[in-house]
Amino acid sequence: MTIVDADTKFRKIWGPYSTKTYDSHFMLYQKEWLEENMHGAVIIGDGHFAMLKDKIRGVHFVANKNESSAKNVNDEDGVGFEVLTRKEKSLNKAIKAQRARVENPFAQLKAKWLALGKPWAEDMEQQGYLLFMAAAVHNMGI
Repeated sequence: MTIVDADTKFRKIWGPYSTKTYDSHFMLYQKEWLEENMHGAVIIGDGHFAMLKDKIRGVHFVANKNESSAKNVNDEDGVGFEVLTRKEKSLNKAIKAQRARVENPFAQLKAKWLALGKPWAEDMEQQGYLLFMAAAVHNMGI
């Protein structure tokens, strides 16, 4: 999990953690750090981040709304899901564009540091060191 600012600089890197953990749950584990260090920040994430809306003080979470999470108005046969409005679809599109901007620096790291894109044979601590080093080099513009 990383926090990348609007200038595409890595500001915080956590990890490793289990891929079975939802990102939103991981963020709840980091609640104290987020409230102390990210007060006033806006964090963009996937649909799971919507659950964080009022759970972490001083941090505003923006998340897309999935059609699958829309209310089911007829449970009997699975029909009747609400369709997203044009405004919701437009907001989802804008969020997707911003998420791509935030996720792009990690794609750049994986392209430059090929070991980050392959299964890791060393221990997880060593992988963390490599990620921190790659992020530092990225932040320096090298």
